[in-house]
Amino acid sequence: MSEQIWNMLHDGCIDSISGNIPGKVQVRVNILYLRQMFSEDGKSIIVTLDNCQKFEYEPYGSSSRFTELSVIESRSLEILSADSHDNDIHIFCVEGTIYLRHSGISLALDTGRQITVVELENACRKYWDKFAEKNKLD
Repeated sequence: MSEQIWNMLHDGCIDSISGNIPGKVQVRVNILYLRQMFSEDGKSIIVTLDNCQKFEYEPYGSSSRFTELSVIESRSLEILSADSHDNDIHIFCVEGTIYLRHSGISLALDTGRQITVVELENACRKYWDKFAEKNKLD
């Protein structure tokens, strides 16, 4: 499930990360093109990771990982894709990989309204349908 959510956030940039490891961590993803598919104004989707045991970032070409959330946040990472390996989620970004381990995940708009994975899927489908239709006409 988590992997699927991160893949839907493709091209989003991580604006902020807050919380504690171990514990609850909130990640604000600026993803205007997808956020505009919801009726409320805003530019971000907030991903809450419950019982987060790992949140690490390894830049490409490096053998060391950053674990301090403020340092990872400062990188303004752009999400490309995600997959799972063992119990970890690997989020591939433009400049490196985030490694996550958590037991639960929830979503909200930056207005605070909780959304479901199905609502996020529908917003993605709506965006990509519009994108395909626009490119057919060009």
